[in-house]
Amino acid sequence: MNAKLLVRGTLAGALTLFAWETISKTLIPWPAPDLTEKSALLGLMLGRQFALDLVVAFVVLMALLRFPRATAGQYAVGTAALALAVSASAFVSEWNWYGFGAAWTVVNAVDRVIGYGLLGLVLGAAINKWNGRVNTNEWSGVQAPTGLPSSMSAPKPRPSSRN
Repeated sequence: MNAKLLVRGTLAGALTLFAWETISKTLIPWPAPDLTEKSALLGLMLGRQFALDLVVAFVVLMALLRFPRATAGQYAVGTAALALAVSASAFVSEWNWYGFGAAWTVVNAVDRVIGYGLLGLVLGAAINKWNGRVNTNEWSGVQAPTGLPSSMSAPKPRPSSRN
């Protein structure tokens, strides 16, 4: 396993996810439930969130490395699609069972899909830059041995029939 990819990719992914979450939570006026004032705990919450983002980026990177090589855009679409599925499962379930509002449910799902799409884009670029694998259009499955097996040797050339 490429240590440079694991370290740099995890850090780049975590920083990307953290940056999106910061923008999403502070600059975008999403509808949200009323929360109590927590600014006194801001440093602790930021530290915990970045630690969580490191873990998430590492786990997603390890998962993406198990798949065939793709473009950064393809990785982004894949991680966004998975985020949509998980968000639907989690947030719609919370809407159903705990009465969270529909706007809260949609906003959190969209927020997660955007964040994980960006994460996949950055991790895909990191994989393509630092992994050292050759990019092909083939599935990276079992490699065939070189040459023909002995039971299927190439036919012997026929002698030419020149007079």
